[in-house]
Amino acid sequence: MLVYMLHYETGGIPMNHKIQLLAIAPYEALKHVILETAKEFPQLQVTVEVGTIYEGVEKLKQHHLENYDAVLSRGGTKMEVEKNTTLPVFGIPISYYDLLHIIKLVEHYQGKAAILSYENIANSARVLCDVLQLHFDIYNIDQWHNAAEKVTQLKEMGYTLIIGDAVSVEYAEKLGMQNVLLTSGRESVREALTQVTQVTTYLRRATAENTLFHAGLSRQGVHLLCYDETGELLYDDLPKNLHKLQTFCRRLLPAIRTEGDKTVYRKLPEGFFEIRAQRHHYRNAPYSLFFIQPQRFFTQSGTPPYLTFYEASSGHSEQRGLPNFLQIVSPTAWTQALEMAKSVQPLCITGAPGTEGDIFCQQLYEKSGRTQTPLLQLDCRLLHQEDILHFCTDPHSPLFLEQGSLCFRNLEGLAPELFTLLVDELAAARYSATGRLYFQLTGSPEDPLLQERLTVLRETFRVFHIPLPSLAHKEDKILNYALLYLQHHNHLYDTKLVGMDPEAVTLLCQYSWPQNTSQLRQVLRRAIVLSTETPWIRAHTIRQLLRHEEEIFRPSLRQPLPLHQTLDQLIQAVVQKTLEEENMNQSAAARRLGISRTTLWRLLKKKKE
Repeated sequence: MLVYMLHYETGGIPMNHKIQLLAIAPYEALKHVILETAKEFPQLQVTVEVGTIYEGVEKLKQHHLENYDAVLSRGGTKMEVEKNTTLPVFGIPISYYDLLHIIKLVEHYQGKAAILSYENIANSARVLCDVLQLHFDIYNIDQWHNAAEKVTQLKEMGYTLIIGDAVSVEYAEKLGMQNVLLTSGRESVREALTQVTQVTTYLRRATAENTLFHAGLSRQGVHLLCYDETGELLYDDLPKNLHKLQTFCRRLLPAIRTEGDKTVYRKLPEGFFEIRAQRHHYRNAPYSLFFIQPQRFFTQSGTPPYLTFYEASSGHSEQRGLPNFLQIVSPTAWTQALEMAKSVQPLCITGAPGTEGDIFCQQLYEKSGRTQTPLLQLDCRLLHQEDILHFCTDPHSPLFLEQGSLCFRNLEGLAPELFTLLVDELAAARYSATGRLYFQLTGSPEDPLLQERLTVLRETFRVFHIPLPSLAHKEDKILNYALLYLQHHNHLYDTKLVGMDPEAVTLLCQYSWPQNTSQLRQVLRRAIVLSTETPWIRAHTIRQLLRHEEEIFRPSLRQPLPLHQTLDQLIQAVVQKTLEEENMNQSAAARRLGISRTTLWRLLKKKKE
């Protein structure tokens, strides 16, 4: 039916009088700003792709350019796009307001900072700095190819923060430097879209012949489903035993319409499947296409409860681009970690509670070169003996997935006998396994359990150990993390926070942060929500939030539970700790524990026995 529709209706396609604009955004947040601003221009039909330089050119080549009237991009990406199309290419500027916002945000950065940009932006930055009487070292690049060399020179000159365009900050990140992206705000995008509508004078003649099938033909060997906007199935080449995927894909249609293209994974008795959903238009009518490809995974049905997936660069997620505290504290250690992430050597990440070893593992995975398959995360607290045996011996286990990556999280929560079994089985399977291994443990560096398990992993797998720093006694680094997080939030959600009161900074730096970066990030996130009426985070907001944190994290609750003990031992430890805090007053201790004095007496008697 679909083939007939495509080939029969190849002539007489009506003209669409809207200006068809293809935008190549060098960073994800700009895509959101373009789409939101484009709503003010009813004469424009805008498609946005995200990619810098050559990646942006590849995204450009994926489109049928004869269907577009113009292209919109920015900076070095615009320069490369111009070389690969005969269409007019418009540039998105960086306005004085955009520069002012960035400069004010990093004004109090504790370190050596430089602005690295093209000449027109650099000149604007100099004018602003002169007017505001601010000192920033400003450097020019004439071609994006020169960015890498210039960033390297600046690092050798002692600079720790690069403020620049997407290419400059990408090279800075590779060198382990802190970086802030020069972003274009809504006014700059509005100026560019206005120019597009004024300059573009010609219309496009749409041709959609075989558009839908071109996508299918480029993915030979992949099953294809096609639904129209009403949810009616127009095309299906699934074998009979996989027809249940029709229902699953139909349920995804509302999400595809609102969120756009996405990739999901589905486990069936017949195997594990990657499902890529895409939106296409034919004669102004939208269609949803699902490309279904079988993957080698578990033979049993259902995804195990201990297994979760993390996909690289999953769109507009908060975790993507989070500041990295290890990078702030020790750029050298971060650079070394990045180098190891690209190797095949197993990695072991340790850190105190709240240092977010799981997020750090995801950041390393994003840099590993193995992102074509998801990062599979195993929560070791949920593993049983049969799970370990099956995971390490099943030929369809993710352990044997080509270019796979596996993170064993919360290893400290695994019972001693199960930890030994897991290590032995992984050691036996590692010569045939192709998956990259990450291990993650949470606990104090002095914790004997953590040290014991780290030693075993070193001796068995020769893991490279990455200890994550805590926030204790690192006041200046806390400030840098907070400033970079505010910029990350601005970049992600198009907010316009400029900074914090000096007293607010002092309060943040003097707090003990028992839950480290996860707690700091939570406080900053709440402070941002409470600061919608002002571009500054005020001291009273931080003071109020820290008071709340003090209530939650009283000293008695800051010690991690010894999860390697038995349940009876844990109960006795909690009872004893509560008695000590209540000055051995059994009535007060019983009330606090929510039990009767008789029950408390029995527990104490059991301990003596």
